[in-house]
Amino acid sequence: MEVNRIDLLVGSPLERIVTIPLLEDQFAQCARINVDEFSLNLKGSTITGTCLSGKRNPFYQMTISNGTVEIDVLGGLKNVHFKNIQLRAADGRDMVIVDSEINFTACRFEGCVGSLVVCGKSKVDMRDCCIRDSKNHGMIVMAGEGTWVSATNCMFMGNMRSGVLVGARGKVDEKRCHYDQFWETQSGEQARFNAMQCHFYDNEDEGVAVAGRSIASLTKCVARGSRKSSGLVCGAKSNVTAMNSEFLDNQQNGIYVCSGTISIVGCVARSSRDYHGLVVRGPDAQASVVNSEFVDNYKSGVLVRDGASTNLAACVISNATTRNGLDVRGAGTDVKVVKCQFTSNNESNIVVCQGAGATFEACVSKSAKVFNGLTVMDSGSEVSITDCEFLGNHKNGVYIRGGAIAVMSGCTLEGSTTHHGLEVDGKGSDVSVLQCDFLMNQQSGAFVHGGSYVTVDSSNFRDSVTLHGLEVSDRGTRVSLVECEFTDNQQDNILVQTEASAVLEACVCRSAKSFHGLEVRDAVSKVTALRCEFADNRWCGVFVHKGGFVQCEDCSFSGRKFSLGICTTGKSSEAVAKKCDFSKKQTARFLGFWSLVPSCMRGAAAPHIEVKNG
Repeated sequence: MEVNRIDLLVGSPLERIVTIPLLEDQFAQCARINVDEFSLNLKGSTITGTCLSGKRNPFYQMTISNGTVEIDVLGGLKNVHFKNIQLRAADGRDMVIVDSEINFTACRFEGCVGSLVVCGKSKVDMRDCCIRDSKNHGMIVMAGEGTWVSATNCMFMGNMRSGVLVGARGKVDEKRCHYDQFWETQSGEQARFNAMQCHFYDNEDEGVAVAGRSIASLTKCVARGSRKSSGLVCGAKSNVTAMNSEFLDNQQNGIYVCSGTISIVGCVARSSRDYHGLVVRGPDAQASVVNSEFVDNYKSGVLVRDGASTNLAACVISNATTRNGLDVRGAGTDVKVVKCQFTSNNESNIVVCQGAGATFEACVSKSAKVFNGLTVMDSGSEVSITDCEFLGNHKNGVYIRGGAIAVMSGCTLEGSTTHHGLEVDGKGSDVSVLQCDFLMNQQSGAFVHGGSYVTVDSSNFRDSVTLHGLEVSDRGTRVSLVECEFTDNQQDNILVQTEASAVLEACVCRSAKSFHGLEVRDAVSKVTALRCEFADNRWCGVFVHKGGFVQCEDCSFSGRKFSLGICTTGKSSEAVAKKCDFSKKQTARFLGFWSLVPSCMRGAAAPHIEVKNG
């Protein structure tokens, strides 16, 4: 049927019907338009009124193009296409789409007091459109099951509040859109937002804010330059996925998660100006992060605290400007880190403190600028470290203090530039070390002090630059060593002093460059060595002085020129050798044992060596 007119019902239903021919560039002004069972195409027309709707059957195959639409409500429409149209509400406030299916192409919503509101199971497809300069939100997708908006190559700019606000159970899919005002979800359940190749630039607050149990997906998006907040904020038990997206130059954080779950894959959070690249905070916050980078952020690259849970895999965290690469804080906080790299962060590359827990597997932590590759502090803090490398950090490779607990296995601690490979400090600190290498650290391979307890099994301490392979110090400090090797350290291979104690079993102390294989000094310092080998150390295999005590059993001693197997000196120093062998690889000037007794120190106070069955 050819249609060439519109019947207009003007005023109340009792008033007359006016018939207007459909001519190009002609407009109709009315209170209500009722059109049924035919196709309609208007070009170059201006339509004004309070409601455009279908009375019994919805519109279909309707196109309106190249004009201006000023109307309050679009309702009951299907397959209606607006093309190259400037739209605004007739009363200057909200323009509402209800129970309709509408396509917009190259349309403009500009300078409105209110918003474009989509509600009532409407389905809206927008392409190449612009919503800008609204005094409220640019577009509101209202609460309601089945309300859906798809936007492609659209721009949301200069709106007073949000570019897009999505209510409960509303759904938005976007592709290649640009925002200079933030997108957010309203409180409620299951608002849905999918964005692909979208830009969120220079927003006053967040680039993207997700709340109210909402579900959001960002793919190949960029959130940059938020002026007061973060690039992405997730709260109120939301569920967010970010893939191959960038969060750059935001004022606070790149990504902030205070409640809900986020999955981050292949993303970059860089150059946050005040805070962190990623924050996961609170007992309801969970994050899974894979193959992502957190670089050049002002404080920490990643902060996890207050009971949050986070998994990091194959990530790079580097160049934090003032704080740490990864900062894990608070009781109940739990982090698992696999195959990640931490490089050149300002303080420590990694900090675990305040009762938090963390697991590290196959990670590399190198070149921390001020402190340590890994710092673990405070009672209740626990870490497990497996197959990790700590290389070239400024102070220590790993620093454990204040009652923290650590288990290390298969790790390398090498090249610390000012201090030690491992430092353990403080009463209650408990560290277990298995099959680790401590190589070429500036001071000692490991320094244990302050009343802590350390067990070391099947590990190597080699080539310490200025001090010892292992230094044990302070009352209450205890170390147990099993099948360990100490080789080519600058001073002593092992030094035990100031009332500390150690047990060595089946260990090898060889080729100390300047002093002794094992040195024990100061009153109450005590060492037991079982089935150990002391060979080719510069002066003594075992040197006891200033009141120290050593008991060697089933040990062997051999040396180079001018060296001694066991030597005691100083008041009350004592060594007991049981079933020891002093005959291996003797040189012409090697002495098995020697006690240096000054003439003023005779009797019970004199240094003493007791050899039994040796």
